[in-house]
Amino acid sequence: MHETPIDAMRKRDEFKAKRRLLFPRFLKNPLETHLALEIKIIDDQVAECSELVERKNHMTIPRFDIFRIDKDGGLFWIGTADDVVEARELATQNPSRSKDFILFDLKTGAKTALTAGGSDGQG
Repeated sequence: MHETPIDAMRKRDEFKAKRRLLFPRFLKNPLETHLALEIKIIDDQVAECSELVERKNHMTIPRFDIFRIDKDGGLFWIGTADDVVEARELATQNPSRSKDFILFDLKTGAKTALTAGGSDGQG
């Protein structure tokens, strides 16, 4: 299972709470090097979680899934596109003999019929 940004933020907060407990102990007893090592490990884990949150927050999800409609009516996924123009280009470049496609809008759930080189229709 993939970790979501919320999961990573929760883990990061847990690590920070552990660090807040350890650091005052280390300041009182700086010769206890095992505390310094624990703090270093926690700092690395905090940084890892922060990096994961940052990376996942900047990932973009394509707007459309594009499916070719085969002559028997079956659907065959051919790719993704950020907009209808890009989807039409991808459909036009498809080597299949089929010219009929369905665009599935991942934001709204709407389905749009697309004919490569032809007209579009909402479905």
